[in-house]
Amino acid sequence: MGPLPEPAAAEPPSPEPLPPALAHPAFPQLSDDDVREALGHGGYPLSGLDALVQAVEPEPIREAVQSVYERRGGAFVWSDGPELLPAARRILRLLGEAEDHGVRADALRSRELVAMGGALDENQTAVEAVLSDPDAVRPLLTERGKLFARLDAQLTSAALGLARQLGATSLSGKALGNALPEERELDAWAAALVPWHPQYQRLVTAMARYRRYARGRSFNPIPWPKPLANLGKTGADDAVLALRERLWAEEFLDKREAVRNAGLDAAVKRGVVRFQKSRGLDATGRVDAETARLLDLSPSELVGQIGRALREWRASPTRWQRTFLEVNLPEYAVELYVAGRRVARHRAVIGYAYGSGGGLTKRFHSQVVDVTLNPGWTPSDDILLNELLPGEEVEPGQLARKGFTWFTRPDGRRGVYQLPGDKNALGRAAIRFADSKLIYLHGVPALQQDQFEAAMRAKSHGCVRVEGVEALAWRILEHDGTLARAEFDEALTSKRSRTVALTQALPIHFEYVAVVVDDDGVVRFLPNVYRQ
Repeated sequence: MGPLPEPAAAEPPSPEPLPPALAHPAFPQLSDDDVREALGHGGYPLSGLDALVQAVEPEPIREAVQSVYERRGGAFVWSDGPELLPAARRILRLLGEAEDHGVRADALRSRELVAMGGALDENQTAVEAVLSDPDAVRPLLTERGKLFARLDAQLTSAALGLARQLGATSLSGKALGNALPEERELDAWAAALVPWHPQYQRLVTAMARYRRYARGRSFNPIPWPKPLANLGKTGADDAVLALRERLWAEEFLDKREAVRNAGLDAAVKRGVVRFQKSRGLDATGRVDAETARLLDLSPSELVGQIGRALREWRASPTRWQRTFLEVNLPEYAVELYVAGRRVARHRAVIGYAYGSGGGLTKRFHSQVVDVTLNPGWTPSDDILLNELLPGEEVEPGQLARKGFTWFTRPDGRRGVYQLPGDKNALGRAAIRFADSKLIYLHGVPALQQDQFEAAMRAKSHGCVRVEGVEALAWRILEHDGTLARAEFDEALTSKRSRTVALTQALPIHFEYVAVVVDDDGVVRFLPNVYRQ
């Protein structure tokens, strides 16, 4: 056995000087001992917060960042001991994809912060590789402390900036610091910065795709012939070849179909059909003036449209709710979400298009309060005078055959009322809201179901016609627990009008989001029917 070790010295050794690399610009006025104390206790010394905050960018958020660390006694926000918290990882991922959310990443120093997060991971790997060698571990741990000290305040600044840009808070100035919760709630808060709605998530993916097009696949202008009807009549002319390349650039044709030296063949027509469906046009396969105009839009213009759609979802009340009815006007669609899951989707007809004489369906937020099965209908005076009576003059007896009866109002004015039934203009169900007596969801007469097949469906007087409205009415009542299925079916087949009040009002949101992503991943840039 070798000699026993010498006893430890009576006086502790003086601390080693801090490595020069640890003297980060965030601490220009702090001593080595101050910085060592900050890192040892997982935070910044309160005496050094002024110097720390001067290094935080952007400047408008500095006051909020300082309030965060004052409230926490200088403690780090984003680390727990030697590791980053899950919330920090979430924020770093979000910073890495900030531009796909349409967010100004440069203002958040995204690249620098993501790089520092990567440096921490590399440091951890290096530490694990030399754990048995204290001399090798010590400088790595010192470097790790330096990275935490550099990252934490900047990450706080970036998180608060994201909260503002993503619409999760409207606070500003020093009060913005109050938006950041305590540690136990931090991960949930970071997750909620991004709307949960599936359309928002899909649009982020679409933004990444179209930003990639903007960087690499240029949408070259097509030398359209004049008149446009001459397209393809000369075989594989320049316009057709350019059209093939343009359809390939947006992945409506594969590479093989794009380079084939052929005229306006079946492959190109299929690609045009796919393109037209993605733009809300009638899918004829023929390039008309509107199809040509949309084909000439640049990727950057489409990126801008996706960015507007993302902002619409961030401003929507749906980001804070999980159960609601949603009407997206440009999409001509109605969806019901229950507990964050879409349980119903229906095609719709909305109010007249812009410039067609009125009847636009308003954007608003309300609550569904009741459902009427087998509704009757009292037309407005405008509809009576401008549509029903002229039709009666041309074809006498038309009103009676459609179930209309005359009545006299208390003020002496004459009106008509349409009895419930298959010919009723409201169909078999009407869904009404708390603060709107003129706009509601309803069905259509049995013989008018074909109106839901058209690509352009802005044709009502302002109400929203819903395909299969009976199924939607049942889903709403089922969720509310108001009626059993047998009672619902009996009420519907009786052909007698019955209004069922909901026990709990259901939020309904009329949105105007002009870019959507279908379940199959097709990105659709919809016509701006109301020019909004």
